[in-house]
Amino acid sequence: MRYKHNGFFGILNMLAIAACMLTSCNHGYKNPKPDISHIPETKIELVRLEKLLFTAGPENYNQVYDQIRTQHPDIFQSLTENFWGLTVSDSLPLQKVYDSLYANTAGNQWMRQLYDSCMLMYDKMDDVEASLSEAFRYYRYYFPDSALPQLYTYTGPFVYWTMFDSVTLGIELDMHLGPHFGYYGSYESNMPLYITIRCDKPYIQTNVMQSLVDGVVPSWGADATVLDEMLRYGKILYYLDCMLPDVPDSIKMGYTDAQIEWCYDNESEIWKFLAGEDLLFSKRTDDMRRYLGEAPNSQGMPEESPGRAAIWTGWQIIRTYMEENPDITLSELFLQMDAMRILKDADYNPED
Repeated sequence: MRYKHNGFFGILNMLAIAACMLTSCNHGYKNPKPDISHIPETKIELVRLEKLLFTAGPENYNQVYDQIRTQHPDIFQSLTENFWGLTVSDSLPLQKVYDSLYANTAGNQWMRQLYDSCMLMYDKMDDVEASLSEAFRYYRYYFPDSALPQLYTYTGPFVYWTMFDSVTLGIELDMHLGPHFGYYGSYESNMPLYITIRCDKPYIQTNVMQSLVDGVVPSWGADATVLDEMLRYGKILYYLDCMLPDVPDSIKMGYTDAQIEWCYDNESEIWKFLAGEDLLFSKRTDDMRRYLGEAPNSQGMPEESPGRAAIWTGWQIIRTYMEENPDITLSELFLQMDAMRILKDADYNPED
């Protein structure tokens, strides 16, 4: 099996990359982009929870937290419980929750430094609000009866890109400080490069929109095959095509431009590898981890291959399936769980 290596193309590859930048790195695939002019603009106003929390000082933090808990009870509960494990109980009264919260946020020197770093980049977020407003218009087009959560920003100890509980959706700003933010590579945070490229501002919009569909696309669970999971993730990425038609493929996948190029250049070889190694119908945990999990590259493929190439392939299958079946809605796509039916109806057959 012969893969195309980046160095083989020389100057032609450089020109291809330049062209890719002008076409959103999708090699001619045209994202669905319906007319949403009749959808009212959704005005997004982010509640800056981190700014509220960091108004607290040693003399007033009880009053500050009382006000936040009263005005924003759901996100306050999510933050205290999910981040700090602080659940009010007989053994942990509210005052102790407040004391611990202050000690771990505004009263902590390291967390204040992290907050300052976030404010250097995100003191104002008008551009983020505008991009989310546009994405939510597409969301309302496809899912007119779905409620939208209240959006918050916050800072935390590098835990989530977003935190969603159906009523509130929090955006963790310290997880979007740019791939070269010094602390990402430290021992404590331990985030490798293939993860930190996603810790950047352009990913906020993608992370928020993906959060809205997490858990919505059904899974076969323990009975799922590699193909089942490839297509499940592919459905989520196709959903992002619909919500974010102008966002490059690289951002949706969390790849560099070179990695996206490699996948397109080697699409047929990736498919031959997956289809020819008895992987598609494997239910083995190790195969799920190797081909669908986070990794610097895809096992069995060249070193320059990105991790999760099987998921990228699942995305291309779903794109082909939806092109061949234009009357299928997103909701119907989500509920179609017959992987062989999708594969047959897509007639997916990539060629060089």
